[in-house]
Amino acid sequence: IDDEELGELEDRGVSTDPKEYDDVPNSGAYITVKTTKKTGQRSYHYYYWQWREGDSWENKYIAPVNPRE
Repeated sequence: IDDEELGELEDRGVSTDPKEYDDVPNSGAYITVKTTKKTGQRSYHYYYWQWREGDSWENKYIAPVNPRE
């Protein structure tokens, strides 16, 4: 994600510091957007930490991209 999205997460009170998440490494992890479900015309997007561990990718949920008000 870009700096603007990082700022929006911080404005929402969502930490962008990997040290504040269990099991997320302090280096090599980055925040990405994943689409987890598509239903008809709607899709659901969420922020996740993502990093490599050996030959596989690991992920840790952070927050929805567009939270319900």
